[in-house]
Amino acid sequence: MGTRNSTVTPPDANDDATFRRRLQTRGYLEFAEPPPGLAAKVLANMPQEAPALAAQRRQTRFRWPVAAFAGLLVLLLAFGTWGLLIDSAGPARMLGDLSSGLSRVVLLLTLAAKPLLHVLAMPGLPALLLLTTGGLVWLWWRLARVPAFADTAEAAL
Repeated sequence: MGTRNSTVTPPDANDDATFRRRLQTRGYLEFAEPPPGLAAKVLANMPQEAPALAAQRRQTRFRWPVAAFAGLLVLLLAFGTWGLLIDSAGPARMLGDLSSGLSRVVLLLTLAAKPLLHVLAMPGLPALLLLTTGGLVWLWWRLARVPAFADTAEAAL
């Protein structure tokens, strides 16, 4: 092991005072009086409540609308899944008879979404998405390897 320096004050402890003294002799270190009432202005502009409490209030204010929106989305997803996979008229019947009004719109949207579900559930669609993603990644990799400021003749090689 090495030796330890057990001095209480480091050898360069007076350097700060020396530096300040040199700056002051050259006129660089001139202190100005603070404006009157500076502390009162700063205290008046500070928030009245603690920052942690304000953040907690903001978070609580945000929590309820987000939870309500998420719950509404889950409910719509559940009704949509019920309408698409089990019974097309089921969600529409909950809103009244199927002859008029909102129930007819819900039935129309459910029946219009069924072909889209069948297209998305085709066996070839995942393969098509995989090939498209792979092609885009390959193209990005080819473009990323080209130096930014290379001549076009060198870039083609």
